[in-house]
Amino acid sequence: MTEPVPLLVPVQVDALVVNDQVRLGENFQRWQANYALTRLRLSPEPPPFSNIDTDFALTPGRGGVYLQWQLPQPLTSGHQNEPDAEITFPLVPNRWLVVRTHGEPGGAQQQQSAWIVESDHLDPVTGSSPYATRDGSLTRIGRRIDLSSGAWTEPGPPEGGLFLTTVGPGVPTFAVYQPYNTNVFSIHDTMDGLDRDRAWTVSYLVVGWYSDPDADPLTASGTSLEDFLADWAIVDRMVLPDRSLYHGTVLGLTWHATGPAPQSPRPDRVEVALGNTSAHAAQEFLQQAEPDGAHGLAALLSACQHGLLDDADEPDAEFKAARTTFTSWFTPTPAGHAWTLEEDPDAPEQPPGVRRRTRRALGTLLTTLNADQAAHDEAARDLAAAQRRLYDLWWAAGLPVIPDYPESEREAGPGSYRADLMNRLRQAEEDTARCEELLAQARAKIPWGRTPDELAASIADKCPVPKGFVLKRDVLPATYRAGEPVVLLRHAKEDQQARLAAQDGLRCRRPGELLTAVYLDSERTQRVSAPDQEVPLPDHLPDPAGLSGLLTALLREFFHLDPANAPALARAAGRPDSDIEALRAAMANPHRQADGTVPALGTTPWRQPWSPLFFQWEVDYYPITYAQGDGIDDPGQANWAFDGNRYQWLGTGADHEPLTLRGRQFLTPTAAQSLADGLRNYAGRGKSPFAQQLRALAEQAGGVDFISQTLDGFNDQLLSRSPNPAVDLGTGSRTRREAVAQEITRGLPPDPGPLTRPFSSWPASRFQQVRSGQFAFTRLNIVDRFGRALPVVIPDELELRDTIGNGTPAHAFRPALPHDVRPGVDADGEPVTVVDRDRGRFVETKPRLPQPARTHLTLLSALDDTRTLDDHTAAEAICAWLVPNHLDRSLLCYAPDGAPLGTVTTSLLPNGSTVTQWQPLPHSLYLDSADLEPDHRHLHDLVTYLLPPRERATLHTLLRGLDRALTTIAPSGDQPPPTTLGRLLGRPLALVRTRVRIDLDGPPYRDPSWQHLIDPSHPEFTDYRWPVRLGERDELGDGLIGYYQERDYTALHTVLDLADLADLDDPATYLRPIDTGHGIALPARPPRDHDATTAAHLTLLLDPYGAVHATTGILPTAELRVAARAFEESLAAITAGFRFGPIITTTAPDDDTTLLLPRPSDRHGTWTWSQPATATTWTDHPTLPVYPLPRLPFPRPVLRTGYLQLQPSEEGPTP
Repeated sequence: MTEPVPLLVPVQVDALVVNDQVRLGENFQRWQANYALTRLRLSPEPPPFSNIDTDFALTPGRGGVYLQWQLPQPLTSGHQNEPDAEITFPLVPNRWLVVRTHGEPGGAQQQQSAWIVESDHLDPVTGSSPYATRDGSLTRIGRRIDLSSGAWTEPGPPEGGLFLTTVGPGVPTFAVYQPYNTNVFSIHDTMDGLDRDRAWTVSYLVVGWYSDPDADPLTASGTSLEDFLADWAIVDRMVLPDRSLYHGTVLGLTWHATGPAPQSPRPDRVEVALGNTSAHAAQEFLQQAEPDGAHGLAALLSACQHGLLDDADEPDAEFKAARTTFTSWFTPTPAGHAWTLEEDPDAPEQPPGVRRRTRRALGTLLTTLNADQAAHDEAARDLAAAQRRLYDLWWAAGLPVIPDYPESEREAGPGSYRADLMNRLRQAEEDTARCEELLAQARAKIPWGRTPDELAASIADKCPVPKGFVLKRDVLPATYRAGEPVVLLRHAKEDQQARLAAQDGLRCRRPGELLTAVYLDSERTQRVSAPDQEVPLPDHLPDPAGLSGLLTALLREFFHLDPANAPALARAAGRPDSDIEALRAAMANPHRQADGTVPALGTTPWRQPWSPLFFQWEVDYYPITYAQGDGIDDPGQANWAFDGNRYQWLGTGADHEPLTLRGRQFLTPTAAQSLADGLRNYAGRGKSPFAQQLRALAEQAGGVDFISQTLDGFNDQLLSRSPNPAVDLGTGSRTRREAVAQEITRGLPPDPGPLTRPFSSWPASRFQQVRSGQFAFTRLNIVDRFGRALPVVIPDELELRDTIGNGTPAHAFRPALPHDVRPGVDADGEPVTVVDRDRGRFVETKPRLPQPARTHLTLLSALDDTRTLDDHTAAEAICAWLVPNHLDRSLLCYAPDGAPLGTVTTSLLPNGSTVTQWQPLPHSLYLDSADLEPDHRHLHDLVTYLLPPRERATLHTLLRGLDRALTTIAPSGDQPPPTTLGRLLGRPLALVRTRVRIDLDGPPYRDPSWQHLIDPSHPEFTDYRWPVRLGERDELGDGLIGYYQERDYTALHTVLDLADLADLDDPATYLRPIDTGHGIALPARPPRDHDATTAAHLTLLLDPYGAVHATTGILPTAELRVAARAFEESLAAITAGFRFGPIITTTAPDDDTTLLLPRPSDRHGTWTWSQPATATTWTDHPTLPVYPLPRLPFPRPVLRTGYLQLQPSEEGPTP
């Protein structure tokens, strides 16, 4: 069997030249991590724009070459074996050889310098970069040893074994931001000893390995090793390697200390757009590029981004796209679960009656289970709120300075605030422990598991169901938190995507594949190779155990790759000087003229790197209060006006003292790439006629230089949270540790604000009840891996310690803004902004709630508004069925199960006048409308208002309004073919009892400022009322015609607008337009805090196959849909009845009970005649159509008054 051999893995090596021109003329934002801050629970990374090395430009010693190597993807990816397990990262190489060759450009001789980097060397004196050990001790890590000073020997593993990973002491950017990892994953070569006034050609070789072979991930076996190697291209996978060696090069760097700054892809100017998502922000760039076709192109790209291309030509596609886009401006958060009973597709077929009986028998189980699940979800929300409270108090109690009460509020002596804070902390810990216990008790009542297998086992154990059915846990509609603004940068020259692409399928080699020669000619006939003894090697070159000779082999390859070695190679190979230039050209083109497998990285000529890593921003935010005074209860008097879809600022309620918000985030190149991927995926599905064009568009989109970045922390800072993340020290009780760990993953720590001052009251709180306002950038820059910065926006009053270099002054900065984030305009077309000057720099944030919430439409029992329903019991929400009769302009009424009740019709009295009456339908027990009250209270109230003494025209107004509204309703989906009832009369409409609320995801967020931390104040935002607009007039799939509020049936609030109602005879104003939805104005509250005044109880009049949409402008549009299985059986039971009489009838010759009538055919069902027998009973007769030829009737014809009814056949129409 072949022995395993080491694997040679290429790494990306970058070299930044910092000569005098670069150091003095360019902007650098370099800072160090301060791990002492972790003892104060603070992040070791400084806040944005602070702790900058301001001496960098002024200190000549900062000059030189900064060399950094980037580890391959498998070494930088964390792994989590269990859902709640800690994320672990693989160990990385801890020994690196760095070899530098330098010489005069075109010179015959190259000199060498070499160093060993001990990346895991720990010592507070001899170490290089700040670091914190596993036990929290502060030290420094990494050292560089010059091999010219003597032989280096392996010092052995540190105590406890190898520990170094790419995140170091827990900082995600430890391995990528060069100032963090000097002499760990980078070196600073000061170029001492080289003449500053001369130019030098410099190249570098970097080689890394594990000092302990057992720490090498390639020592693993089986699946773990195969997974680790999955993304790498390796020849002969039958022989897997057992060691790894990492190597990279920089070739042809030019160093001239006093020379010009090297050319760089770093741009001079960056364009900025801002929106609610990257796709939203890109709209304005498209508008600038294609003013005439931008809307169509933006719609195409948005449809691609949201997976809507397949539906682009469908009815209502525009509405669906608009809703999906608006929803993308929010972040969904889990709202809990509900249980449903589904038919098992793999079970044997059962008769429909058996399935229905089984489903009804399991109704109690499902109702109880969903009640227990709701209790569990509420307990989980309570625990999250308790943990948040505990976290805030824990954080404040650990700050180095805690204020005291202002003297006017101090009841005890000095220090009483700290004592109260510690008491509240203990109480919060007890409350959290109690919530944990309540959650555990609630969880014991429901099937539950961390994995799908555990959940399935728990279902089988706790809730077994009969064969043929499956109990499933469904996710409830999500709650949504307002998304944060997204900045889109164009022309920032992002190279991260190219780096990731280079890592994809990274070609790794075996030692036998190394380069050993070059060919002088492209035909590869003249091989030139230096003998081993002629390859220059640095003094004291180490030979790591198990990697014998590999460093020498890599140096040999390095010698043949570097064009600067052409004279030395010609001399070593005995070639004439005339071949030097040809050799130099051949060495610069290894892919065509090298002998061996060319390394995947590091063979192109050096260029000054520009690799954006950080995005730093600072804004002045001007809050605009949503409402105050009467506007809290009346949205019509708020500072923001709702137009039925969006909010517009009215110019009042602004705070002219801005809040400063700032942040620092990683840059991601996902904007262009995700768009390109979406286009490619769509082109690859099905047989799109535009597949080729879409692929071409994808290639163009993928090449667009876009970087998108969310302003992370923007919303949190408006809730008095700090822009700096917290550090978990893992101390305290289990309850406290878990609360802290959970909250650190959820968001930022609190910012209680400044301390109190003597003889003054509490400082003003920064907590914003609602996120609504305007902001403008005051600073914005891009920082690359080396700390090289590109200022985009600079402060108007520029200070040396802030920034050096170009950038647009804040007052002159104009980001590209799509319509939804632009301030509104006044009558003169000028933006309405908080500050009157430089209006074009402002961005507007529409009103948003401070925490996740949802618009919640719930079906209610028609008999009990306190009883909520799910899909299984949805039929109970139907109050009645209404069928407009087009023939006699009456309104037929049926019970929820389809049984006939009566009709509201207009009758002619003997005196010639007309009156609106209730007339019972055949076999109805409800002879008078008053009889409806006990069993059908909502239908009773509706009918009562249509009858005298009300306005006679109201019935006809309602019928005409229904006709008009139904012209814009044509739901699709699971609707069956048109029914006989619909053909002969009108579409059956359902009266459905519903509740509308705005639910927060749990207890309301509280102000954590010092003033309100001890005793939280009432959250004012829970009192604000928000308009809710129901229905969508022009959307075919929206089935809402209108609704009645509470038990008020004096007016139908309809989706028709004033123009639709203008020509209707409606003296009683029975039909009232929903308009912008101000008829329903609701506060956002936790589910259990709602009462009759904070929720709307409505009776909806709708097409049962359509959805009902609820639009608030502050949350994604909610949808209510009655499951078809809840009503199809009752709908099929409805009989079409036509009132006739008096009409002449005869009986059939052979059956005196069968009436001969002029009636349609029996194709769609069976026609019967019903007429009153007594005041409370009816007589039914089968019918036959009258004979087409004249005949002498026998027996004598009879005048009859009654109903001709059609009962649809179960098999459907006969041919």
